[in-house]
Amino acid sequence: MRTGKDAKVSAREPPAACAYCKTTGATLTKEHVIPRALIAAAPERNTYSAKTQNLFRGELQIRDTCESCNSGPLADLDQRAVTALRPHLQRWIRDEPWSASLAIDATTLNRWLLKMSFNSARVKKGEDLPALTAQRSFILNGKPRPARFHAFAGIIRSRSCSPAEQQHMGVIRDWWDPDNYRLSVWHDRRIRDQASFVRVVFLDALMFVLVKLRSTGSLVGVRKFIAQRTGLALLESRSETVELRPSTLDAITAYEAQLPIHAHVWGEYRASRSR
Repeated sequence: MRTGKDAKVSAREPPAACAYCKTTGATLTKEHVIPRALIAAAPERNTYSAKTQNLFRGELQIRDTCESCNSGPLADLDQRAVTALRPHLQRWIRDEPWSASLAIDATTLNRWLLKMSFNSARVKKGEDLPALTAQRSFILNGKPRPARFHAFAGIIRSRSCSPAEQQHMGVIRDWWDPDNYRLSVWHDRRIRDQASFVRVVFLDALMFVLVKLRSTGSLVGVRKFIAQRTGLALLESRSETVELRPSTLDAITAYEAQLPIHAHVWGEYRASRSR
C-alpha cells in the first residue's frame, strides 16, 4: 500500500491530452467550434447551441486543443476553407437560382467539415463522438483517407413568406433566408442506422451532409435517400474543386428537422391553418 507523498501522486488526475494529437503536458487552448474568421465574416449571423436549444450571436469554444495543433494544421484548415467559402456566404436563392464553385479541393473541405463536427461532438458529448474521434489523423494530416466516408452538398433556397406567415411569425419579412450557422446530427434512423455518424453542416445557404457508413451500410441506398429528401449531390472525394448546385430544400424545410425553434413556430402555423 502506498502512503504519504506516493499516495497523493497516485490519486492525481492524469494530465489532460490534446483532443487531436493526444499529446499530454502541453497547455490546452480554446478551439472554436465554428472558426472565428467565419463568425467575423458575418457577425449578424446566428449560431445554434445544442445545449440550450437556442439561437445566439457568439462563438462556441472548447478548451482541449494544444497550441501546436490549434495554430498549426487546424488554423491552416480554417484559413483555406473560410477563404474558399466567404464569397458564397450571405447569398440567397430567391428569384434566380445560382451555383457555387468553391476554390478548394474536396479532401481539404472534408477535413475541415469533419473538424467542426468533431468539435461540436466534444462540446455536446454526442453519441457519435468515438466515430468522429477516429478521424483525428485525417483531420490533421489528410491521411489515411477514411474508408466508407462520403460527403453530400448543395445550396438551400430562400422561401417567400406570405402576409399570413409574416403575421404569425411576428416579423415583416418577405423572404425567409437560410441565415444561420448550424452543426447537427441527422436524426432520421433510416439513415443513422447505416452509419457510425451522420453530420449536417449549415453555413447560410450552403448545406453539407457527412456520412461514415458501417460495413453493412449501402452507399446506393443512402445516396438515394439523401437525394430524395434533400436533392444534395454526392461530392467526389478526389475533386480539385467543389461544385454546389441548388437543392430541393427551402430555408424552412431544411431547418425544421434540425431547429426546434423553427419546427415549433411553423408547426403552430400549419396547425392554425388546418383548423
